[in-house]
Amino acid sequence: MAKGTISSRIAKMKGYAAGEQTLGRPFIKLNTNENPYPPSPLVARAVSTAAAEGLERYPPPLADELRKKAAEVYGSSEGSVLVGNGSDELLAICLRACAGEGDRVAYSVPTYSLYRTLAEAAGAEIVETEVGAEARARASVTFICNPNSPSGRP
Repeated sequence: MAKGTISSRIAKMKGYAAGEQTLGRPFIKLNTNENPYPPSPLVARAVSTAAAEGLERYPPPLADELRKKAAEVYGSSEGSVLVGNGSDELLAICLRACAGEGDRVAYSVPTYSLYRTLAEAAGAEIVETEVGAEARARASVTFICNPNSPSGRP
């Protein structure tokens, strides 16, 4: 592939299509984890304080304090905690790190549609299963969504 060109695999893909957008309508999209309630006043104060204390600076690139605290809370090591800008970024990082061209990526259907998009971008073989059959796919990466989107089942 020539430098600066998009791979043919990526060029052939359809873009990720987010679920229905309800902007300006009085709906709460539970499938995208929207919350019908405003944040707690304690959260609003904490965000305001944090913004006043250095929002103009980049945060520590490895989120050291957060990783340390998460490791404490969950009884693991800081090295086993991955922090990102939302679950989509973390899913993409995991896929890039653990699956590539021809590797198997498994998930049950129906589920979060981004799994397919990420697997296609990696050039992976996609294995869609019934709930509970994911492990039999013997994949490099297996997504188990809990609670599942869009069904909400555990």
